Amino acid sequence: MRILLHDFGCYAFIIPLARWLADQGHQVLHLSAKELVGPRGTPVHQEGDPPGLAFDTVRLGHPFTRYALPRRMLDEYRYGRGLARKSLEFRPDLILSANTPPLAQAVAFQNARRRRIPCVAWVQDIFSLGAAPMVERLPKPIAALALAALRRLEFGTLSQSAGLIVIAPSFLASLQAHGVRQPMTLVQENWAAPTQATLERQKSWADTQGIGGSKIILAAGTLGRKHDPALLARLASDLTKDPEVRLIIVSEGPGRDHLETLKTARALPNLILLDYQPAAQVPAMLASADIGIVQLNAVANGMSIPSKVYSYAAAGLPILAAIPQTNHAAWLIRHYGLGLVVEPDDHPGFIAAARRLLEDASLRQACGAAGLAFTGQHGNIAAIGGRIMAFLEEVRGLTPQD
Repeated sequence: MRILLHDFGCYAFIIPLARWLADQGHQVLHLSAKELVGPRGTPVHQEGDPPGLAFDTVRLGHPFTRYALPRRMLDEYRYGRGLARKSLEFRPDLILSANTPPLAQAVAFQNARRRRIPCVAWVQDIFSLGAAPMVERLPKPIAALALAALRRLEFGTLSQSAGLIVIAPSFLASLQAHGVRQPMTLVQENWAAPTQATLERQKSWADTQGIGGSKIILAAGTLGRKHDPALLARLASDLTKDPEVRLIIVSEGPGRDHLETLKTARALPNLILLDYQPAAQVPAMLASADIGIVQLNAVANGMSIPSKVYSYAAAGLPILAAIPQTNHAAWLIRHYGLGLVVEPDDHPGFIAAARRLLEDASLRQACGAAGLAFTGQHGNIAAIGGRIMAFLEEVRGLTPQD
């Protein structure tokens, strides 16, 4: 089968899936957004890669706009056209599209349906449910119309897809509540794999950053509207009592900019702000940390599950989470003993949980070991790939062919 695997965010865990699918004899084109600013995997050929694996990108010519709605919608449209052109060149038998913004996905899927190519949407986030803060900047009547149109676009595209992959059962309820009742649906959690740096527990990254020997609390990834930078600043303020502790934020964008302002205003020398690190450095970065922070605001519950839970667990990193207790990630952390969870608005509880993890080495060790065990149980790419491939073959078999 010729499979176009569109990985908009270029997630590190999806690239091995492309490689595994090609190992099974399929022709696989892994596509990602060239100019999306954020943490990225490394979509490049490795020695021993199967001949049927190819990597390419969709380009806009400028960074993808995240937070300014009119410019974002224009970028989404242009991106969808670019994705459709790549599809036309590759001529796939099936498209699997992960975490693609609604308008871009609608444009690409509409083009594919005209050519009778089945399209499977891999739902990592429900964009329109989190768009309210961005849309509310518009005048009220226009904002209401824009939000309704965005939801019709997203849920309509998902309803018309040939199949859906969702990352937790809770997503099914959210989609069904908005009229999406797709009979061809697979629930497949995200995953991560242990890295060599994790197993060796090297501290090279911290030494390079000039913070070797410190206790490191790490928050790495996007700081967007689903997160609370002020909570991180409050934690940094509390940690000034302990000169050996550093709070490292690895991010870019408005949330990072806000933390820059707070760092200066509150004189927080222990708050270290870094840009996104090259993918090759991420394993060493995770191995250098003692605790990993996961955030998700209450407004984003039901539309998002922090994937950092999987990457931190795979690194043997104890998790400090400020996320709704009903979120699937919170259940994972509690059920498997991966760390400590508090509600996102419980700032005193968050700081107390951080203190508990910092002061209890045996707890950190137990959480780290639980993370590696969890990853061993849930991160088998052959088992995951087999489930996804069987689903894709079933979807294709139900799609009328020319």
